[in-house]
Order: sequence, then C-alpha cells, then structure tokens
Amino acid sequence: SKVVFRQKSRFLLSRVEGQKETAETPANNDDAYMGYSVAVGEFTGDSVQEFVTGVPKGSSTFGYVLILNTTDMSTLMNVTGEQLASYFGYTVAVTDVNNDGLDDLLVGAPLYMERGSQGRLEELGRVYLYLQQAPLSLGAAQTLSGRDVYGRYGSAITPVGDLDQDGYNDVAVGMPFGGEDGTGVVFVYNGRDTGLMAIPSQTLRGRWASQGLPASFGFALRGGTDLDSNGYPDLIVGAFGVDKAIVYRARPVVTVSAELTVSPMVLHPENRSCMVTGYATLQSCFSVEFCLKVSGKRIPVTVGMEVEVLLDKLKEKGAIRRVLFRDSKSPRFRTRLQMGRGLQEQCSTLTAYLRDESEFRDKLSPIVVSLNYSLDGEYNSNHSTVVPILNHYQADHIQKQAYILLDCGEDNICMPDLQLAGYLERTELFMGDTSPLTLTLNCSNHGEGAYEAELQVAVPPEGDYIGSTRSSEGLGTSDGNVFAPICTLKEENNTRLVVCDLGNPMKAGTNLLIGLRFDFKNMAYDSSSITFNANMKSTNKDNPESQPLALRAELAVLAQVDIRGVSIPDATAIYAAEWKLAAPMSYQEEIGPSLQQVFEVHNNGPSWVKAGWLDVKVPHQHDDDFLLYPLQVATEGPLNCTFSMPLNPLNLQISAHKPTDNSSAVAPSPNPRHLIVRREAGERPPSPRVLGCSSSSSSSQCLHVTCQLGMLPRRTSAVLILRSRLWAPSFLKNSRSGGQNQVVLQTSAAFRVTEMPYKLLPDEFPSGSRVVNTTVVLVKAGFQRPVPYWVIFLAVLAGLLLLALLVYALWKMGFFKRERYMHDEIPAEKAFLKPRQNGVEA
Repeated sequence: SKVVFRQKSRFLLSRVEGQKETAETPANNDDAYMGYSVAVGEFTGDSVQEFVTGVPKGSSTFGYVLILNTTDMSTLMNVTGEQLASYFGYTVAVTDVNNDGLDDLLVGAPLYMERGSQGRLEELGRVYLYLQQAPLSLGAAQTLSGRDVYGRYGSAITPVGDLDQDGYNDVAVGMPFGGEDGTGVVFVYNGRDTGLMAIPSQTLRGRWASQGLPASFGFALRGGTDLDSNGYPDLIVGAFGVDKAIVYRARPVVTVSAELTVSPMVLHPENRSCMVTGYATLQSCFSVEFCLKVSGKRIPVTVGMEVEVLLDKLKEKGAIRRVLFRDSKSPRFRTRLQMGRGLQEQCSTLTAYLRDESEFRDKLSPIVVSLNYSLDGEYNSNHSTVVPILNHYQADHIQKQAYILLDCGEDNICMPDLQLAGYLERTELFMGDTSPLTLTLNCSNHGEGAYEAELQVAVPPEGDYIGSTRSSEGLGTSDGNVFAPICTLKEENNTRLVVCDLGNPMKAGTNLLIGLRFDFKNMAYDSSSITFNANMKSTNKDNPESQPLALRAELAVLAQVDIRGVSIPDATAIYAAEWKLAAPMSYQEEIGPSLQQVFEVHNNGPSWVKAGWLDVKVPHQHDDDFLLYPLQVATEGPLNCTFSMPLNPLNLQISAHKPTDNSSAVAPSPNPRHLIVRREAGERPPSPRVLGCSSSSSSSQCLHVTCQLGMLPRRTSAVLILRSRLWAPSFLKNSRSGGQNQVVLQTSAAFRVTEMPYKLLPDEFPSGSRVVNTTVVLVKAGFQRPVPYWVIFLAVLAGLLLLALLVYALWKMGFFKRERYMHDEIPAEKAFLKPRQNGVEA
C-alpha cells in the first residue's frame, strides 16, 4: 500500500517525495489483495488517525484487516477472519457506534457461509463489528448475517451518522444481489450503547424492471453527509447494473410529548350526574383529557398529527366495553391536529360514561384508557418538502387506568372467603352401571364480594356431564329461595369443565346448593376409582379461589348372572299302540316324540362378563338303549359349543312326506296325572323313575355339551337350544319288561364365569346350575289318545262350511222367496179402510 502527499503534477508518478508504503511481504503473501479496502480511524489514543486496510485473501484466504501506523506504515494490529474463503476484509469502515468517544471497526465478509434449515451450507455473507475498548484493544465481534443466498451481504458498509437523532451513529450495509428479484437491498442499522441493533430499522430496495444483468443496488454506499442542509445526514447508494446512483435524504425526526388524564379514576356506579341519550336515568360520567406537543431538529413549522382515544382497551375482540363516549356512544374517538413547532401543548377534554351494571359482568379489572398518536401522512406530504418521521424509539401511545368502585370497604379491595363442600350420591359405583350419579356442592362466601364468581368441576375422563339438578329437587339457597344455576360444559387444555355462574358479585354470606348429574356409560375397563375435582374461582385479585375439593367414588364389579332352563314340552306321553318295539329306523319321525330343551345364561348386570363356561349333561342312553336321541344344537349369543359324541349318530333323515306327528304341539300330550288308573284305597302310586347324570354310579350314559361363553354385557343372554327326540322303543321295552310307566329325564346345566373385563375383580366369580325335568308317561294299548285340538277345530270349521253351502243352495233355489196372493176385499173391509173427510164418510 502506498500513500502520496503533496502531489502537484498532472500525472501520478511511480514515486514522489513524501510517499509512504508498506514493507515488501514474502512471496507466499502474493495475491493476498492487501489494500482491497481502506479506511481511517483513531485506535491508539494519541488523537492521530491510523490507516485501516483489508486483505481478503491473506492468511491462507481466511482474510484479515490491518491497522497501520500513519508515520511509518508499520502494522499495529491484525484482525483475522474466522472462515476460509469468506473474503473477510472485502470492505472496512470506521465509526463510533456506541458513542463512547472511541472509533469502532466494521468488516465485511460477503462470501461467508452458514448452514441453512436443511443442514446445507449457504452463502449468506456476514458483517463484523469490533467495539474499541482501549487503545489497540478490540472486544469480541458482534455479527450480523445476511438473509438471501448469494446476496453478497456486507459487500458495502458505510457510516451514515446519527439518522434518528438518538446520540448514536448508524450504519448502512449493502446486499447488492439480494431481495426477492435479486436487484439489491440496503439495510440501515441504528447504533446503541452495546453496538448495533440486530434488526434493521429501515430496508431500502432497488426497484427496476427485470433485465439481463442485476441492478446491483447497494454495491457501493456513501453516507454521513448532509446534502440538502436540513440538519440530517443523507445516503448515496450505487447501482452499477443500471448505471445509477440514488440519493436518500434523511427525514426530520419528530418527538411527541403526550399526557393523558382520567378524572375521576374511581368510578362510582351510583354517582349519576350526567344525562346520556337512550337512558331514562342519569349515568355515572367521567372526563378524559389529553395533551400533545411536538419537537425535533429542523422539523416543519406545522406538523399534522392523527390522534385516537380508546376506552376500555383490554376489552377487545368482541368483548363488551364498559365505558363509552357520551356524544358518540362509541369506545373510540379520532381527530386530526395541526401542531406548531415549538408552541405550547394542545389539549382536548372528552366526556365518557359508565354503562349500566346489567350490561356487563367484569367489575374488577381496570378500565384502560389509551391515547394513540401518529403523524398525519396526508397533511405532512402536502406541507413539507421532506416528510418527517415519528421517532420510532419513542412510544406511540400512553395509557391510564380507571376503576369501578366496589362494595369492598374503604380500600376498595374485595377480599372474598370462598368455601366449597360437597358429597356424592353414592360412594361406590359398579362397573357397567348406567344410572346417573349426582354430585351436590355447597358454595358459600364468608368474606367480601366475589366478582364473576363461578364453580368449576372437572369432569372425570370416565364420565359425561348430563345437566344440573332442577330446583324442584330441593336445591337452592340457604334461605330457601330458588336458585337455578346456569352451568355450561367447556374444554380447557384438553380438560372438560362444568362451569356454573355463582353471581356477579357473589355477595358476602351467600350460600348456594348446586346439584350436577353425570353418567358413566363409557367407563374405562382399567379404572379403579373416579375423582371429581372442584373449586370456586373469582376475578378478585386477593384470595380469588376456594380450597380445591376432591370427591372420590370407588369402583366395584358386580354381575348378577343366573341360568334358566325349560323343556318343551315338560311332559309327554308315548302311546304303545302307535310305536313299534323294534324296527329299522330310516327317518327321524319314526323315533318318537320330539323334544326341545332350552338353557339361557342371563346377565342382569350391572357389570359385564368377559368369558365363562356352560356345561350341559343330557341323559343319552340307559343300558345301551337310547333315551334321548340328539339331533341338533343351536345357539343364540356368544356361545361356542363342543360335544362329547356326535349328534344324530345314525344319520337319520327327515321324511319327505310329513306324517302325522304324534307329539304335535297343537295337541299336547296329556298331563301325567290324567293318566292315573284306579287303585285300591290307601294304595300310593309308585314314584316315577328318575334317569339323570348327577350320580356317577348311574347306569345312564350322558351327552356332554361344553360351551365357551363370550362377552356378555348387562341385560343380555346366551341361549343354548338342544333339539332331540325320545326313543320310543326303549320306553316300550322297559314297560313290557315290568318297568315303570312313568320316567323323569333329568338334564343338568351349570355355568361358571372365569373372566370379567375390568382391572378390578370380585372376590368370587358368578356361577350357578339348573336341572330341567322331562316327564315321559307310557300309555299302554287300549287307552284312547285324546282327540287333538286341531282336529276339533277343523271339524267345527268343516261343519260351518257345509251349513253355509246348504243355505246358499236353498237361497239359489228360491226357497226363501214366497209369493203372497191378494184376496177380494169384502165390503166391511172396504168400509173400514176407506178414509173419512171432515168427519163425514166419503
């Protein structure tokens, strides 16, 4: 690098008197690009400025910046880059950013790369700020990174002076190939005591039509000079791609001093002093006064302002505003003001009123009055050469608070004492029980008024809210007055809440009874108990809640399961004359009377049954002779059955021609007591012979039907239907060999529950048994079978039909039509029949 002093020739000579240059560097430093960028600043504390130069390809292309002594061009300090080939030192700039009286160093590295959101390296560019802490001592770098890939952020850096008049110098950074269309962007960063703001205060964008080459807006920057003499430094931006240089004139900064007063600050709802249109009575009013004053360096003589006063600002998004302006009945007031530079503040006073208490609920939260102000862009554009800007580091609004007077003592602070108690209608619930459960809660306030008081009950995950108990069921206030709670179901943070309004306010001494009903139809199988969590809440600042209340109901399992059985018919007769003792059997109808035995396992609940067994034992054979010949087993419900022997072992078929069934259900077999024959006095009839499967010593062979029982909900059943026929030859053989004429067949059934679908289990699973008796009576030859009912019925119908045909035939033959012959009337008859006229015979 070379510095030339006092050059008077028209031509730049290779060497002149007073020339200074850096020392020759070794050959391995060739192509380091020393002097690629230059600046001046004071870094030694001697009030003599030093030279600053960038070497973007030095130090193995890491790049570095040198601070050189102005006397002998020797190196005073070296600042090296952190990333290979980032072009650290491409541009350098010096300014006092933090207003500490020491120059600070800014270095650009436009090729710096960072990892993007997808983990890939992206060329974004970076700017380094080194704050000077002492002579030749720089602090750790503050970094600012680019936003657009290949935007070359940091290609140009320039100090622009104090644009916002806050006492700290600002800096502009160019990104010549950034932006949405790649035309270039310039960012303006404001200084502060800790360095530069991380977010730019202003973004300047190049606006040119698309062309072959990018505009390169921001490739060169120069600032810090007041070009229009308005007291603010301006900025020049170069865009070589479109052969343009753009001048940005700094806008005057307006500082606003604002005051807001609300009087009175405590609003008394009963202190009604002003008339409001639409209300029959006076309302409680208050005044809102605001004052504004503008100031700033070289601001216009007159500055236009837009002012907005907003009442009850916190009640936005559709909430009811508790106060309104009297004239407009609106919570918002807008106006435009023209304020003179350096003049006294301008003030305005507005009147607002408190709405009737019946129109809103919130009486505790403060009423926030907000004064918002901004510059009137339309007015200022028409009356200023350079439109001013509002100081963006100053608040653009101020707020005051007013309060509603409460019946809470002299301090106007309500201190409620909310207490909650309650009980459950039942403390034990059976799994599967669908009857509602009532939760009764006693809500009371033993302190001062509780505003927007409400009861909150968390609905257990196992239950559902049905509704509140009607007042006719004995709930209400402690003094006997009827209280109809308004309760709604809400969901907050995935928790269902029943919220009941307790009053606004819930006055001192209030005692309320509330009943809430829940059902548990969808109770989880793995639950062991249910818990109701309840508490009372208010919007009071002090002591706003009651102690939480937790009521617990234990869960239990109870399944009342029974077994029912029936034989259809329960008694039947075998007539010896109608059945053969021994003959080859081909059809089922030749065996004997039909029989159907039905067994039902019924769950009365309330709990469910998951699994179990049903065992049925049927007397199948006796002394190697069939008793009951099983044909078919049918099921209804969750039953899966297996058999100890095959059904219909002889593979008998159903006859194609339906013969007369001697055991027809239309004409049931006679009751055994009707078949008792005459015996000697004092002689007891013999007891019937019982054949069953209960005794292991019994000579009867039994058919075992084993059924696996599935899920059986409350009030459901599983039914087993066993269809069979009595083997008539066996009973005839027994009778002829001197056996008894009456036999009772006993079919036994037993069930046992083995599983229930709950985490909780009973001490003992349900079980039970049932015996079904079928009485068989052998009727010997010579005993007349009763005429079946259907035969009698058909005979009566046939007789009536024959009578109807006979009557119809006689009617067709004219039997019911008789002719009457008229005889000559005798004189006496004529005289008797002849009418009189006026009492005289005609």
